[in-house]
Amino acid sequence: DTENNPFLLVFSTIGAHSPFTVEDKYKGIDDGQISPRTDNWNIVVPPDGKHHGLLKAQREMTPEIIKQSDEIFSWRLGTLRSVDDAIGEIYNYIDNELDEIDNTYF
Repeated sequence: DTENNPFLLVFSTIGAHSPFTVEDKYKGIDDGQISPRTDNWNIVVPPDGKHHGLLKAQREMTPEIIKQSDEIFSWRLGTLRSVDDAIGEIYNYIDNELDEIDNTYF
């Protein structure tokens, strides 16, 4: 009876953070994906030449680091597929089993 017993669900995952444990059913799906190359991707010195002191030691990524970055990006996508599944299961439970989807914030 959720009418007289409201509840709060806090759902935390390590998905998208190391270690990147991709479920077997999703392994390989995102292989070869590359991380987004935005306008400031791999830019060491911003156009105005100003940046925080910690960034002064930053170097342009090498091809090896770029490859590693892309691999991590593809692994993150795989872990996020599992997070999507889990959220879908929670949503369906609240909708179908509790019949409280209209009283729920997502």
